[in-house]
Amino acid sequence: TQKDWAAISILAHEVGHLVYYHPTSQKGSQHQKELEADEFSGATLYKMGATLEEAQLAMQYFQEEVWTTTHPPRSQRMKAIAKGWLEEKRKEEKNVVAYQNNEVIIPDKTASDDDNIVSSENLNTYPQPEAKK
Repeated sequence: TQKDWAAISILAHEVGHLVYYHPTSQKGSQHQKELEADEFSGATLYKMGATLEEAQLAMQYFQEEVWTTTHPPRSQRMKAIAKGWLEEKRKEEKNVVAYQNNEVIIPDKTASDDDNIVSSENLNTYPQPEAKK
């Protein structure tokens, strides 16, 4: 059976807003919150078995390459999805190696742009999430 990855990614994005407690605003969405939800979508779709291309399908079809008052441009959102997807892949690979070597797994920091996890795409960086108070 073939999955509708575009629809699943949109739902995962919306769930990301709930997971990160993004309140709705009369002014519309905030760009950083949209990117956080996109990262969550990428990570979720990786866990569900989607390829990176499948995780990014909705963005290719439904988002333009322009900044709007509510959403960042396609390239920024594609990068956020890739970041979430690749971070989950890295975690899984690390866990597999640790399991094979009978090592104890200790959680580490989350990936950042400094980790070059999306360097092959050579995309621009986007603002990092604000620290929660």
